[in-house]
Amino acid sequence: MIKISHLFLIVFSLLGVLACSDDEEIVPIIDPGLDSYTMAMEGGEFVLPIHATGEWTLMSDAVWCQVEFKEGVGDAEVPIRVQMNQSGNERTAKLTLASGEQMREIVVVQSTLILVFDSLNIASGIGGGTYQLNVYSNGNWTAKCDADWLRISPESGRDTGVIEVWVDSNAAGAMRNTSIVVKSGNLSRTLIWTQEGAYIQHLDKEWRLYREEDRNNPIKLVFMGDGFTKEHLRDGGLYDQTMVRAIEGFFEVEPYKSYRDYFCPYIVYACSEQAGVTYLQENTKDTVLYRNTALGAWTYFNTLSTTLGVNQDKTWEYTKLIPNIELTKSSTVVAVNANIYRGTCAYSRDGRAIAMITTSSAQSGMTCFENVVMHEACGHAFGLLADEYYGTFAEAGDNAEESLKSLHDSYMSLNVSANQDGTTVYWHDFIGRPGYEDVGFYEGANLTVKGYWRSEDRCCMIDNIPYFSIACRLAIVQRIKRIAGEPFDLDDFIAKDVQKSYEPSIVDTRTFEKYPPLAPPIFLD
Repeated sequence: MIKISHLFLIVFSLLGVLACSDDEEIVPIIDPGLDSYTMAMEGGEFVLPIHATGEWTLMSDAVWCQVEFKEGVGDAEVPIRVQMNQSGNERTAKLTLASGEQMREIVVVQSTLILVFDSLNIASGIGGGTYQLNVYSNGNWTAKCDADWLRISPESGRDTGVIEVWVDSNAAGAMRNTSIVVKSGNLSRTLIWTQEGAYIQHLDKEWRLYREEDRNNPIKLVFMGDGFTKEHLRDGGLYDQTMVRAIEGFFEVEPYKSYRDYFCPYIVYACSEQAGVTYLQENTKDTVLYRNTALGAWTYFNTLSTTLGVNQDKTWEYTKLIPNIELTKSSTVVAVNANIYRGTCAYSRDGRAIAMITTSSAQSGMTCFENVVMHEACGHAFGLLADEYYGTFAEAGDNAEESLKSLHDSYMSLNVSANQDGTTVYWHDFIGRPGYEDVGFYEGANLTVKGYWRSEDRCCMIDNIPYFSIACRLAIVQRIKRIAGEPFDLDDFIAKDVQKSYEPSIVDTRTFEKYPPLAPPIFLD
């Protein structure tokens, strides 16, 4: 039996608690259960359990990770739908659960689509034979080869498997190669299959026209390599394969694709005693590793440096092998046989230019060989364009506008402005023009954060994407017309301007996230 005194004590205690509860605001509680979830590449659905004592909202920052309903009251189970990941990269989404001033974050990580091979470059003997090609994947894939001397089976499959390859004998023919293209989702891998044969040996300082149909085109381009030995100069060998990649990469991007018939590419053979590139210490210029190469290519022994150089006198010597070439109306492209990320251009006010690119073999992303060709050869060397990336310097100098005007007078750096005058800027004809809605002024260019502007947000001159901004395309086409001796017509340019914006691809990641920007151009000696 409870004593009366004890009963009064209990009652007064409860009244005290209730009094405190009336004065204090009840704080809502939210609990999403787990803080992170992992999804397979195929995607699917999972349920997010929410424990809450009040109203809440739930938002996702990724379009591929969709929330079934975005708000509610009290406890709930919210379906989360995740799309299939065909990007080739692992990706992360963030779900934000909020109630009042409380906020919780839930991370959703989705694994990547995989498509990997033991090697992307395969060689076989003269006699042919039967081979096996291992495919490492976690999705559906297809394989295709158009060569009549190489057959594959099966041409489709799922997950990891083996492709049988039958290669015909090549005893009477020259070295030959073909491509096996394997696709899975939006991923694509190209395997180069080379077969030995009764090869032709190219010689040092030998040259040839790339395509006979280009012979009378007005603009000569000269492609050559450094750090390639005699073995590499066999017909159809590594030297030829690299030159084909460089030339075709040059014409993969607009406006060069649409103006292809103005150009006449040549290949010049340069035979080196040793393969590779010479490495120097960046601070002292001391030699760390010497390679005896035809053009004396060198770079710094520093993974953060993208500087690359060649002996310019030797490079011009090889370029001048092409009959009737005018250096001020052509461009020279040197591919350096080194599997590192490097690229530089040396050019002058009179139009002479040497683009230098290492033969980086990155399978994807904007640092692969062809993308660096676009930046250095298409952008700097022929277009005489300035870099549009920024961050090296904080602000432009006091004489920035005067210095830039001097370059503009020589048709250089026309893609960059030191003011925002929409009536006189180089790309003023396209500001507000239908079809060019993204054109305007975007601050940050010419290696500088403040004080220089570019015409569009994205461009090859920033991070090697296969797209040139309107200011770049305009400068490139106007130079094409000047060299060809033809008048420039704005209406004709617009009619042929087929790529007016950039649609990111699955391998479009900002170069700067993993690699430093390419070295800025230098003036020729």
